[in-house]
Amino acid sequence: MMKNSILKASAALLSFSLLMGGTFSTAHAEDVTGTVEIGKIFKKKIKVSISLPKIQARDLAPNISSEQVLFIESTNTAPDGEYIAQGQTTTRLDQGGAQMELVLAEVGYGSNYPKITMDGQTLQHSAIELRVPFCIINGQIDTSCPAGTVATGYLYEINLSGYQSGKFTFFNTSQNQPSVTGSTFLNIL
Repeated sequence: MMKNSILKASAALLSFSLLMGGTFSTAHAEDVTGTVEIGKIFKKKIKVSISLPKIQARDLAPNISSEQVLFIESTNTAPDGEYIAQGQTTTRLDQGGAQMELVLAEVGYGSNYPKITMDGQTLQHSAIELRVPFCIINGQIDTSCPAGTVATGYLYEINLSGYQSGKFTFFNTSQNQPSVTGSTFLNIL
């Protein structure tokens, strides 16, 4: 009888967890890479590397688990731009000039309206040039997400043209559980 009660309680907790956006998976994080074409201003292909939890095909839309700036390019650093390593908080190069774009990865499903600031000023939603889902196919990041694949998160291209330097911040809430949030920042020289 005690065993039956414990099983029922465990099942109830699991159901509640799944209802609230939790996943039932013991999979560990994995590093994935890929090449994506980006840029409305500086059109190019960049190599992307993201650490993310393994997502099972039947899991609910995952909550945000990370936000990471991947790449920044400006008039001053074109045509090469600058890759931003995981955990890097300041650009190594002097960004700025007339135009600047930043690429960011969001692992999980964030809202369509993140809060973005640059140098203390809130940016309009129109600063988001692109928000595209990405999937993992054969261990590679893919933005085509063919039928039958699960979107892992989103890549954002954000237009920072007109800024020379300052602190960039990005904050978003999960689509299915707004109490779960993600954020990142980059000090741009």
